Amino acid sequence: TLMAMGEISDVRKNDYRMLLFVYAGFGISTSILYNGEPLLASRGYAGEIGGNRMGYKNTLSRTCSLRALIEECKGLLEEESFEGLLDGYVKNDEVKQKVLQNARIFGTAIADFSVCLGADKVILSGEILEFGKEYVEKVENEFAVSMYKPEISLGKTTNPFVEGALKLARWAHIERTIEKKSS
Repeated sequence: TLMAMGEISDVRKNDYRMLLFVYAGFGISTSILYNGEPLLASRGYAGEIGGNRMGYKNTLSRTCSLRALIEECKGLLEEESFEGLLDGYVKNDEVKQKVLQNARIFGTAIADFSVCLGADKVILSGEILEFGKEYVEKVENEFAVSMYKPEISLGKTTNPFVEGALKLARWAHIERTIEKKSS
């Protein structure tokens, strides 16, 4: 949620009724902002899509995260790491095809989730975007066949977690100041 708050620093609080922030790296997580405020369920979070099932045995994180991609490309990589996966994506066509197929699966899951929410905007963020334009286009293409097409943008903040924490602290400070003045 803090990362989502950091990424929307250039967006006015009520520009979007339902905003979905998706972070994809070694795991996959989402945050939902409704009218500019974090949507929190009874456990204190909402939108934890990484644990959603994909088929009978896997979850979205076990299927589409960097960890899953490294595991899937294991024998094809010179080094079993994120850097090795990026290098394999550039140098090995089989790795590239696996990554791009993964982008379609990931895009489908995110598009389906955004339709369920009725999201006005989806922000994609995380290390997975380092695969570049072709990867992002595969993800975005899955929204094209969806009946509902939110605005899609890429995360811009270098450290969205810190930006979000600062923003939340500022809001809390402003609210406390207003409360003190009114009492």
